[in-house]
Amino acid sequence: MTWELQVVRDGQQIDSFSGTTNVGQARTDTHHDKVQNRVGCADQPAGDIDLQRTLTISPTHASADDITLAIDA
Repeated sequence: MTWELQVVRDGQQIDSFSGTTNVGQARTDTHHDKVQNRVGCADQPAGDIDLQRTLTISPTHASADDITLAIDA
């Protein structure tokens, strides 16, 4: 089954996950967002921060009328 999951914050899509997964199987994806803070009087770049979002999607049921997904975030 092909699926897409959109991550929305404050009404704006900020990320999306998609894949093809059979019923009874799981798929895990991790997306990275590297952020660099600017600090000090000169507003110089400081260390990077690697923000991660990991989701595991597992279709548990699929029929012609409905689909059930288990989502672990």
